[in-house]
Amino acid sequence: MTKHVWITGLALVILGGIAGTALADNWSLTLDTPDQTADPGGTAVFSGTITNDTGGDLLVDASLDFFTSPESELFTVDFADELLALDLTVPVGGYTGPLFEVTWTNEAPQGIFGEGLLVVSADAPADPMTASAAFTLHAPGVNAFCVEATGFDAATSSIAVNDSTGTGLIAYNDGGAGSLELASVVGQSWTTETIATGIGTSAAPSLGLDGNLGPHVVFFDDIGGDLGYAERAGGIWTVSLVDTAGIVGAWPSLLVEPSGDLHVSYYDATNQDLRYAERIAGVWSVEIAVAADAVAKYSSIALDESGEPNISYFDESAGALAIAWRDGGVWMSETIDAAVGPVGTWTSLAIRDGIRSIGYRDETPGAEALKLATGTVGSWTIETVDANGSPGLSTSLALNSFGRPRVAYVDGASGETRFASKTDGVSWEIGVVDDGNTIASAALAQSVSDEPFLSYGSTASSLRFASINSCNVVAAPESGLPATTSLLLHPNRPNPFSPATVISFTVGRKAETRVRIYDASGRLVLEPFRSMAEPGTYHVEWSGLGKNGHPVASGVYLYEVQSGDQKRQGRMVLLR
Repeated sequence: MTKHVWITGLALVILGGIAGTALADNWSLTLDTPDQTADPGGTAVFSGTITNDTGGDLLVDASLDFFTSPESELFTVDFADELLALDLTVPVGGYTGPLFEVTWTNEAPQGIFGEGLLVVSADAPADPMTASAAFTLHAPGVNAFCVEATGFDAATSSIAVNDSTGTGLIAYNDGGAGSLELASVVGQSWTTETIATGIGTSAAPSLGLDGNLGPHVVFFDDIGGDLGYAERAGGIWTVSLVDTAGIVGAWPSLLVEPSGDLHVSYYDATNQDLRYAERIAGVWSVEIAVAADAVAKYSSIALDESGEPNISYFDESAGALAIAWRDGGVWMSETIDAAVGPVGTWTSLAIRDGIRSIGYRDETPGAEALKLATGTVGSWTIETVDANGSPGLSTSLALNSFGRPRVAYVDGASGETRFASKTDGVSWEIGVVDDGNTIASAALAQSVSDEPFLSYGSTASSLRFASINSCNVVAAPESGLPATTSLLLHPNRPNPFSPATVISFTVGRKAETRVRIYDASGRLVLEPFRSMAEPGTYHVEWSGLGKNGHPVASGVYLYEVQSGDQKRQGRMVLLR
């Protein structure tokens, strides 16, 4: 397995959007600029406000805990001039201004963002108090993906995330063997298993996981011209045909509900219709979603707020992007984008809070672009995401926990796999995951903690896998000891969790080591581990209790492991 690091487009996760914390009525700390941007090699200044209604001067002492990117010391942190002495007298009424600054120490940092905590202690007239505030730093157009060449032959692929293990599962069509395979990460090794054989080279599989993490795959059997379906139960794959009426099943899109109910959109080449199949309580039924020779290709399916299927597709007869939806058992459709075109190939649909988001390709000659349409039936907003080269092949869209779009896609001109994200909800940040090695088969999935995972095929017919969190883990030698003297943080398991999770880490050298857990606003919740740790791997369980022994609320929590001068951090989601 070959692992490379590529610098690519940003996917930033903000710590809960909370700027600061007030711990007493008579004084408080607020970061006025908790989320900052700096160019690689540049400096960002964080400003804040310390209020003081104590009736006298307030003596404060400030400190910073900064979480750097894995295996790289990328940042230096200094207090601004007003706080350089670390002892600041805040008069009655308070102080507003620069508090500290962060400088990238690397012109091309190997990390997607930096996070930290500003902690201020005050010697108030009544009694000492402490407040903290979380901050984030990112560089525009910068991201770090670990790209792995699995060694498997792949023509097309689809990816899903197993949130209990934090790893990717990839269904792919082995073009050389004409088979359907499933690849998965076990530790630091890739394994593959055959799902079906004799299906040809255009299977275009679509993969989903049910509530028990059981895999389901739909695919096009281009030898028989049928829509196929496979599911694994008890370690055994069962393959069946869902629709055999003519040549059907191209461009399939699968949605799996936690219950195991299935929803599939696909193309009927014989009648040039858009079809929809659903399996409810184990029984399949097939419907025509859009008829009348719509030539409905490149479909993508999602469920709306009523649990009804919505399908985006390319209406080739009109050269336009369109959407179909079922309401009360009746299928309806409308055109969204009918520019000069053709426009609307490679669609990818997601729905959140009643808003449809569709990524797609505009193939207007000389003006090719990746576009995004958002809105509701009858009211759409269209924007250009990327018009550099010939982007938008194999578009795959997902929404993060803030509802902000992320898109993986291929640029046909350069062969690059690209990743675009709307971090701040306003502007797009675009980067390259893999440079000039991609065939049009990029697929995107993300974990419950917003970590993106990509699969795609290279020009060497090699299936590749790109992720961010896999950069945190380094394979250990056969002796079981850490491969380096670095502190290695492994993703907590399970995540999300209820009622308990285990935080695992590997210490490379003897050092005082501690584990701290913070809430989304940066407040310390608990320090469950503190010890002079010998080299080895440790497992710390957290059962969702705070320092007072009482259960904490559901939500996102940050955990930090510090060993000597090294720090690593991760996120976890508690569900009550």
